[in-house]
Amino acid sequence: MPLRRRIIAAAVFVAAVFFGGSADAVILRSTATRNTIAPAGALANSGWQLQGRWRGFLGTPISKKYFITAGHGGGDVGTKFYLGARVFTTTAMWDDPATDLRIYSVNKTFDAWAPRYTGNREAGKHAIIFGRGTQRGNEVRANTILKGWEWGTNDQVQSWGLNQIDQAIVGEADEGSLLQSDFDFNGITNEGTISAGDSGGGAFIYNKITARWELAGINYSVDGPFKRTSNGADFNAALYDLGGIFYGGQTIPDATVDNPSRFFLSRLSTNQSWINAVFSGALSPTALAPPSTQGVPEPTIGALMLTGGLAFLRLRK
Repeated sequence: MPLRRRIIAAAVFVAAVFFGGSADAVILRSTATRNTIAPAGALANSGWQLQGRWRGFLGTPISKKYFITAGHGGGDVGTKFYLGARVFTTTAMWDDPATDLRIYSVNKTFDAWAPRYTGNREAGKHAIIFGRGTQRGNEVRANTILKGWEWGTNDQVQSWGLNQIDQAIVGEADEGSLLQSDFDFNGITNEGTISAGDSGGGAFIYNKITARWELAGINYSVDGPFKRTSNGADFNAALYDLGGIFYGGQTIPDATVDNPSRFFLSRLSTNQSWINAVFSGALSPTALAPPSTQGVPEPTIGALMLTGGLAFLRLRK
């Protein structure tokens, strides 16, 4: 099969459009009803409580005054970060030149933050993935057979799903190492994939050695766009089988075995040196907020700006 193209998602704000480099609320295979409340039971405290609202996306605290998100989502220092009932002001940011990861510092101390996965055995583990964005949209069929669903309305409601990390791959020069998951049907309850707007959300895996959920990746990109015919219009979708769909310069053969679409996470385990250099002060910030904004009192939650979603494309060459 030809190398596939991937979509990098970004956001549109009421006041301006920010162009940037990747993916929206978690779309489930089994049901159109998303998981919009905190997971319970064995999945309790698996990261939902550590997802903060950053513009139209999410960010995850990883130290007492730092959170991490997707760099392509944009955002200036001095912008607010909302976590639960608390509001923080960003004071500096650091971009990793080798990946899409971005770290912000804030003006106050977080009550809790995510432990990071530092091993190298993500493949084969189940991950819980958090995001904000689209509902499941219209059915996509090829040869009358259901293949998945278009991206629906972007309501930016936080939701979650599960998937298995299938492998680590080497991305392009500015992507670094990525974790890949397939949107297939392998018996995982609440199996999901991401779409435009999930960018920046955290993906957590359970570490049996430490007996805790640890942050392993940040939502980055998905396969797409697709066509129904070679000269048809582009569309974006969560597809568990590409058979009969035009993609990557050809119509994918409609075989008896499903050919699932994939999504990708920016991998944290291979970027610990950069993260620790930010924490230690060894790296200068990419940008600093003006001193006058670094001690601004907390506004009310009602001050949160409404956002929408829009996907932009990056070709996988």
